[in-house]
Amino acid sequence: MRAGKAAYEVQCDNRDRLAESISKRDPELAGSAEGYERLFTAAFPSMTDGERELHAIIRTITVNTLRPLNESLLKRLREDTYFKARTWGSGPSFLVARRLADLEAHLLLWHAKYAIWIPDNPAHSLVYLADEEEHGVGFPAGIERDVEQLLKARWGISG
Repeated sequence: MRAGKAAYEVQCDNRDRLAESISKRDPELAGSAEGYERLFTAAFPSMTDGERELHAIIRTITVNTLRPLNESLLKRLREDTYFKARTWGSGPSFLVARRLADLEAHLLLWHAKYAIWIPDNPAHSLVYLADEEEHGVGFPAGIERDVEQLLKARWGISG
């Protein structure tokens, strides 16, 4: 999850830089396109060399970093038997079990959107679910913290 979070943060920085560049170059286009992906796909045919390069970096992070990380995380979640059996109760284990179920749903939907959105569409670079398009459920915010707290409780680590 740490590698995925780091990749997502780098992708967000690049995304913001690309959106800013397009907005400065073509304010009318930027004003008419709601959301990053709509802006990027609308601007794709007229992107400058620098914008096209940044778009390619964003797309490459999606294809070569986020997708493999999401695949390996989904594989691990599918193989899990301990947390899937924790469907009742309270406390850190129950909370993490619920959050992992949310993560599995997110990853399944992310891969479905990726399959239709990215391979044959070079103008697409991002796979977001809980954005203005509302194509699915978002990544469960704070799950990293919940897992860390559970691990600390299991190992008797304070702080």
